Amino acid sequence: MKAIRDALGNASDCAGRFLWGATAGVPLSDLLRGTSLGGGLPELSGRSVLLLTEDQLTAAVALIELDGVARRIVICPPDLSAGHLPSVIAGARVDAIVSDRDLPDRDGPGALLRVPCRLAITPAAAVPPDRHAT
Repeated sequence: MKAIRDALGNASDCAGRFLWGATAGVPLSDLLRGTSLGGGLPELSGRSVLLLTEDQLTAAVALIELDGVARRIVICPPDLSAGHLPSVIAGARVDAIVSDRDLPDRDGPGALLRVPCRLAITPAAAVPPDRHAT
């Protein structure tokens, strides 16, 4: 099974096509040449990732990058209360969080990898991902 990003890369022409949200859009060609994860994609390879974003478009952009890289993706609704977060993390055996929120750091044993995601796509060199069935 192909990852979403691979399917986009094989599309005949992404120029002029966008992924749209309620208030913004992201050019598909930018998704192929850049990252919303600030270079954190290699660290997420094979991990169980919790995706927690404020809006659907940011989540969609992160999902395109994570597909085929993360072992598992748990998508949380934007209104998930901080009190429920520990039980979701434990229940899904999450070992990394991708979020556009400022989350409190947890240091020490059991600390989770935290990778910020932003709607803005920054140019990035292609990283050959270690493929996983997400």
